[in-house]
Amino acid sequence: VYAGQVHHISDPECATGIHIRLGDILAQRLDDSNRAREHYEAALEADERNAHVQDALEAVYIKTEQWESLVSLLLRKVEQTDELDTQKALVFRVASIFEDMVEDPEHAIEAFRMVLEFDGEDHQALDALDRLFMGLGRWPEYLEVLQQKAELAEDLDARKDVYFAIGQTYERELEDPI
Repeated sequence: VYAGQVHHISDPECATGIHIRLGDILAQRLDDSNRAREHYEAALEADERNAHVQDALEAVYIKTEQWESLVSLLLRKVEQTDELDTQKALVFRVASIFEDMVEDPEHAIEAFRMVLEFDGEDHQALDALDRLFMGLGRWPEYLEVLQQKAELAEDLDARKDVYFAIGQTYERELEDPI
């Protein structure tokens, strides 16, 4: 009954509340993720910062494997917060989706670089870029990441290991002994 009438309600707050309630019922009780998504998206359009709707949509997108929509939602959440740790965690999730679910290393690389824009010394992002560039054979970019890791190494042994990897890359992959 409400689903057919919600579009005729003139009060935006009331309509948003009904969309949320309908989305909850459809997602949780009726297991109808597609119709729930429609109502949650309508609610989010009216109230873009509503955490309940964002979380519910996130669950629906994961369940229905709508990765592009999930990435858009997570990036929207990044823009809505000023908390550095939260921003980084959200962008790491975006990178993981691109790398593991969509199998799109180029977009994963963009996401890990975004983490470095927030925190240029993030070891997890550097390790991920290291792994991706090496796997793709993108040696100049791989060497740049290794150089960053060498500069950030906290002890001499770690720095030596990174410089050794740099030397090996020049020798084996670029056929350019230093």
